[in-house]
Amino acid sequence: AVGRHLAVSDHAGAVLRASGLACSDERLRIVNGLMVLLADHELSPATFAARIAASSGADLQACLVSAIETSSGRQIAEVYDRTEDFLAGAKSKADLVRRVRELEAVGRVPPGFNQPIYPQGDPRAPYIFDLVRRAGRPSRHLDIVFAFLDEAESRFELKPRSEFGVVALAAALGFPKRAAGGLYILSRVAGWVAHVIEQRLSSAMLRPRAKFVE
Repeated sequence: AVGRHLAVSDHAGAVLRASGLACSDERLRIVNGLMVLLADHELSPATFAARIAASSGADLQACLVSAIETSSGRQIAEVYDRTEDFLAGAKSKADLVRRVRELEAVGRVPPGFNQPIYPQGDPRAPYIFDLVRRAGRPSRHLDIVFAFLDEAESRFELKPRSEFGVVALAAALGFPKRAAGGLYILSRVAGWVAHVIEQRLSSAMLRPRAKFVE
């Protein structure tokens, strides 16, 4: 019965139910929109890992595990947790501005800002923030976050990354803490599957060569 139920349910609905959230039409549209937006991002490290595994003849599950494990590190999935920690407990915009100054004083950029491959700003972020606004859950915390975003760009030239948007969206929809990184992983699975299928159409093994020098 469980298998039949999951077979006819959509992915967004399964994600919401697993998180203990009601599957309203608006929530389904918002989560589905996020999952479509994040499904692929060129040859990111995790996607490349999945393709390498696929080129070696690994089965689909092994390819996905390769991608998930590659995503688990500080430079990818942990960005979501660090962004959540940065925003946690802020009572005002001034609190967040103070945190930015403290980080900049030791040469660090606040988590969730300034994606290196998008020097003009992560193009995915505005779409995710639009989904946050559509979520329609009044929240003082989110009001503070949006006020801070305007200040961060105008005073510190900080441009939000997609990770910042996902953290805000998870809060707006009422997902449990630390759910944002999981939403990213689940969103990316469909793209990884597509890359695995595409890679299998090629007979070539992805095998970079090493050049040894004295």
